Order: sequence, then C-alpha cells, then structure tokens
Amino acid sequence: MGLLDFFKSNKIETNESTTGVYSVSGKNLTPLNELPKTGSIRDISESLGFKTWHSVVTFESKKIQCIVFKRRTKEPIIVLATDETQSLSYSDVIKIIQQIDWGFQWRQLDFEDSNK
Repeated sequence: MGLLDFFKSNKIETNESTTGVYSVSGKNLTPLNELPKTGSIRDISESLGFKTWHSVVTFESKKIQCIVFKRRTKEPIIVLATDETQSLSYSDVIKIIQQIDWGFQWRQLDFEDSNK
C-alpha cells in the first residue's frame, strides 16, 4: 500500500443529499434524493420498514436539524440536514447523538406512552 492509498483509506466519507435527508444503516449514511409519498418523517420511516420511531430535534447542531431513531433506542434511522448543500458523515451524526440529553428523551417517551 502506497502513501497515497493510506490517505485515501483513512479519509472520512461524506455524502450529500439533494433533499437533505439520509437513511442510516449501520455506520453508513445513504442520501435519499427522492422522498416517498409526501416526504414526511412518517412516510420516510415506513418506506424504510419502521412503523414506530422517535425523533430528536438537534438545536445545537449547525449541520443536523433532526435525527429519527428506532423507537426507544439510540439507533438512528433517518437524519435531516440543516442545509442540503452541505455534506454529512456518520461521525457528524455520532457527535450529535453523544450530546443528546437521553434522560430527558426517555422521560418524554415515557410520558407519550403513558398517555396513549
């Protein structure tokens, strides 16, 4: 492996979505350049096979507007970028997930579930 190959293999992969919406699978972000039906979070999550989910608005991020998670987990399934012209990487998502107040989020979910 040459020096150039070393730098290529260690480059953080970023993706750009024309809609600003990404699906998350494992550690991969996939740009969703065409949105299903109305393009709502519900429509997108259902098209990805998730009937239940919870979302967190990320006010502290300049790159990410909202992250949608599998219900009652910290596993992201959809990411909405603040600006669709800016590319995102999985490390951008992880940084924001680590900043979320999960105690507050779990209490919110408990409240929602107890009022169904």
